[in-house]
Amino acid sequence: MRTQATVLLLFAFLLGGCHVSDSVRKTVTIEQSWPAAGIETIDLRGHNGSVRINVGTDDQVSLVANARTRHRDAEERISDFLKLEVDDGTLYIGERNRKRKRIVMLPFLRPEDAAISYVVTVPRRMNLAITNVNGSMKIAGVSGKCSLRSVNGSIEVSTPDAEVTAKTVNGRVRAEFLEEFHGARLGTVNGAITVSLPAGAAFKTNVSQVNGSFKSNVPMTVRGTDPIDGESGEEFEVPERKKYSLDLSTVNGSVTVNQS
Repeated sequence: MRTQATVLLLFAFLLGGCHVSDSVRKTVTIEQSWPAAGIETIDLRGHNGSVRINVGTDDQVSLVANARTRHRDAEERISDFLKLEVDDGTLYIGERNRKRKRIVMLPFLRPEDAAISYVVTVPRRMNLAITNVNGSMKIAGVSGKCSLRSVNGSIEVSTPDAEVTAKTVNGRVRAEFLEEFHGARLGTVNGAITVSLPAGAAFKTNVSQVNGSFKSNVPMTVRGTDPIDGESGEEFEVPERKKYSLDLSTVNGSVTVNQS
């Protein structure tokens, strides 16, 4: 009994220590900008935190990253959080090694890494290659090719005419194409998919889902139902009018395709 009581007291002390360390967590803001000339792609790899990409001027790329950390000297150790470099037309924004030693016998008590949220402002024609583990992703106004991947978090895209690949595991996927449609591949395991297309968009669609409804206000010819295989825009049968692919995949979630 004495040994058991000692263990319980030690456990309570450790939990109390974790609470105290949490109280000194602080937020450090990291800001940096680069001339847009020579940068064609943003390659951002996040871990814990949201990612937001907005459109600004054509001559500059800017980053605002908010890092929540327990480092007491966080302001002097910004280089511990991020690795930023431009190489061969790509701006790499990555987080440094997150591996930490776990406390023996108590694997859930370990030093917490910085949780970093990003806001990146780019020219409209920038290409994006964004990956994230835990956190939402929102892209607005970008026309370059977009490759977006997450594990736990929703993905929302609003674009004039970008070609979009957006896939996550746990979270919804929403994509809005405002001016033209140049193709999209959207997927999730647990979550709904919603697509908004501009008027007159011609496309071929393949929809794969297990549990969930399918809704669309778009007139289309449907050739199969498992998966749904259809085609829209039959009135645009001219050589220069290409029908782009709209591939949608979810396991648990509804699929909605709307056209304005």
